[in-house]
Amino acid sequence: MIGNNDYDDPEKLWPSLKTAVADAEAVADILKTDYGFAEITLLKNAKQREIVRAFNKLAKSAQENDSVLIYYAGHGYLNEETKEGFWIPVDAEGRDDSTFVSNAIIKTKLGVIADKAKHVLLVSDSCFSGALLREGNRGVSLDQKNERYYQKVAKKKSVQILAAGGLEFVDDNYKETGHSPFTYYLLQSLKDNNVRYFEATDLSQETSRNVSVNTMQTPESGVLQGAGHAGGEFFFLRQKTVSATVSAAETEKSVSASASVSKPVASAPRKFRADEETWELVKESNDPDDFIFFLDEFPESPLSSVARLKLRKLKKKQKNDDSTQQRLVEEAKRLEEERRRLEAEKKRLAEAKRKAEKEQKKQQELAAVGASGTVTDSTTGLMWQKEPFEFGLNWHGAVEYCNNLELGGFSDWKLPTKDDYPGKKSEVLSGLDKIHYGRDEQFWTQSEVDSSAWTVDFSSMNQELFELRDKSKEYRVRCVRVGNGNKGYDQSKEKHKPQNNIVALQQRLAESKDLTHVGHYEGNTYAITRSLMNFEEAKALAQEQGGHLATIDGRSENKFLVEHFAPYVRKQPGYTGKGAGRLYMGLIDITKDNDWGWIDKGEELGWFDFRNWNAGQPNNYCKPPFCKETINEDCAVIRIDQEAPGKWHDISCLRSYRAIIEWDEQ
Repeated sequence: MIGNNDYDDPEKLWPSLKTAVADAEAVADILKTDYGFAEITLLKNAKQREIVRAFNKLAKSAQENDSVLIYYAGHGYLNEETKEGFWIPVDAEGRDDSTFVSNAIIKTKLGVIADKAKHVLLVSDSCFSGALLREGNRGVSLDQKNERYYQKVAKKKSVQILAAGGLEFVDDNYKETGHSPFTYYLLQSLKDNNVRYFEATDLSQETSRNVSVNTMQTPESGVLQGAGHAGGEFFFLRQKTVSATVSAAETEKSVSASASVSKPVASAPRKFRADEETWELVKESNDPDDFIFFLDEFPESPLSSVARLKLRKLKKKQKNDDSTQQRLVEEAKRLEEERRRLEAEKKRLAEAKRKAEKEQKKQQELAAVGASGTVTDSTTGLMWQKEPFEFGLNWHGAVEYCNNLELGGFSDWKLPTKDDYPGKKSEVLSGLDKIHYGRDEQFWTQSEVDSSAWTVDFSSMNQELFELRDKSKEYRVRCVRVGNGNKGYDQSKEKHKPQNNIVALQQRLAESKDLTHVGHYEGNTYAITRSLMNFEEAKALAQEQGGHLATIDGRSENKFLVEHFAPYVRKQPGYTGKGAGRLYMGLIDITKDNDWGWIDKGEELGWFDFRNWNAGQPNNYCKPPFCKETINEDCAVIRIDQEAPGKWHDISCLRSYRAIIEWDEQ
C-alpha cells in the first residue's frame, strides 16, 4: 500500500495532496479486517528508492499460491511526446523523469512477481494511470458463474490492473469525504460486498460505473500483457458476509454522512449452491479436478462415495492415456534422433570425401617434391614436424600450437596421439632419421586422462615409452599429420601462420610477478593475480597485461574456471573458505541498479545468455566500511569454495580479492 501526500519538489511542479495517505490506510484496513490479507506493507510518502525496493522485496517473498495486491495513490504523469506514464515519488524533481518510477519499471516488476505468485492485482489511483493498460478484460455475466467457474479461474494465473483514470487528470479529496472519488467508491464496493467470491473484474466494473456516473473520471481495467496472464481471476474472499439488509443500512449510514455524495450501485447478492446442484454440474465431467473440488467442498455429502469412484476411474484412465502418450512421444523422439543421426552421417561422409579429394589433389601437386621442415615415416605414412617447437609448452598450449601450425604447405597439423607412435621400431622416430632417438626429453601427446596427459620419451635411459604427466607442466612439442610420402621439399615461398603471439604470451606470463596459474580453454588464455586487489586495480592490471577481466558466456567455461583455479587458490596460505574463495570477473552494475553487463577492455558488452547467480543474488546489500552513501555492490565475483563453487555474487568494488584475467584467442 503506497500513499504519497507530502511532495518536496524544488521546482514546485508537484504540489502536496490531501487524501493519498488516508486512501492507502483505508484500503489496507478493509483488506486486513474484512478480507483476511495477512501481510500488508504500508508506505507513506515513499521515495523512488523505497518504492523500487518494496517491489524487489515483494518479488523475492512471493510464493506459488499467493494472491498479491499492490495499491498506489499519488501523483501520476504522462510524457506527451513518448506516451510513457510514470508514478511520482515524493522526492521527484520537476520533470526529470529519471527521478520518477516509470510504467516500464512497474510492468517489469509485476512480471517478476507474477512469475512466482498465482494472482496479481495492481490498483493505481493517480493521473494518467490508464497508460499502464493495453486492452480491456470483458468479464463473465453473473448467470454464467457457478462453483465450477470459480474453481476453474482460481487455478489459472492472473495479472490484472485497475486504474483511476485513463489518460486524464483525477480529483483529490472528493466532496470533502477524505478520499479521492476513485478510492471512495472502491471502498464502498468492498464494504457492500455480500458474495463469497468477489472477483477483481466485478470490483473494477462496479467501481468504474459509480465513478463515471458521479464524476468526470473514467476508470479503466484490464490485464497486463506479456506478464503471464492466463485467463485467471483475482478473488476477494470476505471473512464473514453480511445480509443484504445490513449492507443496505451500512451504505445508507455511510452516504448520509455526506448528503451530496451519490449512493453507489451495489451488486445483487448471489445464492450458494447445495451439493446436489454442484453434482449436476460436475457429474459428466472428464476432469479429475472437478471431483477433487466436489470432495473438498462436500466431504460429508451422500454423493461423496460416487464422486470418489468416478475420480478413481478417471485417474486410472488418465494414467493409461499418459502412458500411451509417453510411448508415442518417446518413439517419435527416437525416430527423429535416428533421422538426424543418418543425416549427420551423410554429411560427414560427404565432407570426408570432399577433404580426401582436396588432399589428393594437393599431394599430386607436390608429388615430385618434399615439404620443407618435415619428414615422412614410410612405416606409417605419417608426416612429422622435423624440428620440435623451440620452447616447452603446457598441454593446452601444445594442442593449440599444433592446431594452428602451417608447415610444408599444410595446415592440418595436430598434436599426435599415443596411437600415432608405432613404438621404438619406427625408422623415423628411433632409426634412420632419428628425430626422437637419443633425446633425453619428453614430448606431449594428445591422449589425456582427467587433468593429466601422456608424454612420450625415446631416451635410451627410459624403459617405458609413455608416462602420465600433469597438464600444467611444460614439455616439448612435435606435430604430426597424415603424410604423402614425399621428402626433401624446400618450399622457399612457404607462408607460415605467425606463432609468436601465443609463445610471447606464454613467456610473459611465465616471467610475470603479478600473475600465475595459467590455463587455456577453447583458444583463450586465463591467469589469476598473485595478490589481492580491488576491482579498479584488477581492471588496470588486466589492461596493462594486454588482456581483460574474464567474461563468462557459458556453463562449460564457468566450470573450467572453477576446476582450474580452485585447487591452486584453496592451498594458498591464509585460505579460509567462503570469503577467500572468490575471484573478480568483468561483470559490473555501474549504469544503474540491477543493470548488469560485461566489460571488455573498457567496452560494455551487455549480457550473454548465460547467468549463474547464487540464490538471493544479486542483492545490492553492502556493509560499511566497503559501502558509502553512493556506493553499492556494483561488482561481481565467482566463488570457487566448496560451499557454492561456480556461483556468482554481487560485491562492493572496494573489497580486495584475486581476479581472473583473460586473453582472447591469439
